[in-house]
Amino acid sequence: MFCIVASFVAEFHVLREYTDIVIKQKEENLLLTKRLLKSQMDPHFVFNSLNILSGLIEENPERAERFTVSLSRIYRYIINSLEKDIVPVSEAMTFAKEYVSILLTRFPASIDFSDGGLECQSDEKILTMSMQLLIENAVRHNCPSQEHPLRIRVFRRGDRLVVSNSLYDNRQVSASYIPGNGIGLKNLKKRYLIECGREPVISITGDGDRRFFEVSLPIIQAL
Repeated sequence: MFCIVASFVAEFHVLREYTDIVIKQKEENLLLTKRLLKSQMDPHFVFNSLNILSGLIEENPERAERFTVSLSRIYRYIINSLEKDIVPVSEAMTFAKEYVSILLTRFPASIDFSDGGLECQSDEKILTMSMQLLIENAVRHNCPSQEHPLRIRVFRRGDRLVVSNSLYDNRQVSASYIPGNGIGLKNLKKRYLIECGREPVISITGDGDRRFFEVSLPIIQAL
């Protein structure tokens, strides 16, 4: 009887050790996946920024120089942010406004950005670089101009933060435009699923010349 009990106890300990190893491996794999997904955002930002810069160099070398100097400041913030998984909504909005101000160097009087006095609690957060990614995409796919200014609105809808931008079918594409690879929104969806088990919701609203591309980001309640 003692041998049977001892054997059972030994098997139980082996099983528990194996379970602990599996759990630890899953946690390490999840952490690695998160790091890989975030690492994709860095070259994505650089690629889009260089695309903007190339067009600006052709049009106005002086403004291109100012854009480059401002971009270096933004890039330092992004490098530091990549160490975090989530950031407060208020911090993300501050960065978004600064990023838009830099984009206006490239597209003067062509981007109308507003958050309507958005207010969020300090423990309400979104994924790092998610706001910047959506602004990038809006600019990239709409080629703002003074004739067709890009309108970007950020507002709250329940437990989500909605980023909405105007759409134009007859946009004029710059000769320096380089098609993207579609990695941005896919990356954002995967990161959100890992972080909170919820996905951003993408939709197009309105019709005719008053259409809007909307992405609603789940607001994450920090513990």
